[in-house]
Amino acid sequence: MPSYKVYIPFTYSYGGEIVEEQFNTLVESDNESDATKKALEELSEEYVVKNLDSRLIEVELCPDFTSFEKWEEKYTALKNPKSDDDEGLSAIMFETYGEELETVRNHEPNKIWTVRDTEYGLLLTAGFGLIDRFGFIISEQSYEEADLDKAYRM
Repeated sequence: MPSYKVYIPFTYSYGGEIVEEQFNTLVESDNESDATKKALEELSEEYVVKNLDSRLIEVELCPDFTSFEKWEEKYTALKNPKSDDDEGLSAIMFETYGEELETVRNHEPNKIWTVRDTEYGLLLTAGFGLIDRFGFIISEQSYEEADLDKAYRM
């Protein structure tokens, strides 16, 4: 299912003052119209909107990233021994500082993946990256050269 980035400018009241704001969200939907509806539902869950001009809503189709589930079918993430969690991202992700970073740096380079915090959400890319890094994952299998041009949606 395609993903859309939706931008909704609106105003709301805070402490008796009118505040102008822009709500941004990433939603999965079959089309732009449904993406807008989902985004408006999210907005109404977070704010009591005073004024909204639907003509100003912008919807952007996101690039089609391969799912993390597909990554998991091909690669196996090593558990982070410092993590107390048994499942989820926190069980396999290594931090970008301290002892965990040293663990990553001392591992085989072709098994290191970077979790990046981007405008499209968290993406996983092959290699040791510094830009937009959120954390690292180490895989049991080495990545292939074709993976250097891919990003996996987390």
